Amino acid sequence: MSWCSRAERSELKNEIDGELKTRLEKYGIRIDDVSLVNIAFSPEFAKSIEAKQIAEQEAKKADYVAQKAIKEAEAEVNRAKGNAEAQRLQRETLTPALLQKQAIEKWDGQFPTVMTGEGSLPMINIAPNSISRSR
Repeated sequence: MSWCSRAERSELKNEIDGELKTRLEKYGIRIDDVSLVNIAFSPEFAKSIEAKQIAEQEAKKADYVAQKAIKEAEAEVNRAKGNAEAQRLQRETLTPALLQKQAIEKWDGQFPTVMTGEGSLPMINIAPNSISRSR
């Protein structure tokens, strides 16, 4: 597990370089460079860093889940608005003539074999005087 990024290590090295130069300069010791090799931390420190990273990931996941729920709710509202608008437009354009035309277009030419108690027929309004009789 890497406890810090390359940039953070570089920043740490610069801080250590500066601090050592400042402290040791008063004793006549001059430092040109410091190398940090095999840095080891206590297991507790490593565990705390890992716990922090896990907590950050869980927080990010919770944010993602919340944002996803918001987007899904917005999409559902938009779908409902679209359906309502479509229904409104259908109501405005729906007429008895259109319903009759759609019934005729769907009709397969067969009368129903089951009749209602009143013996009603399909919705076909044919004026008797519009039928030409040919024999």
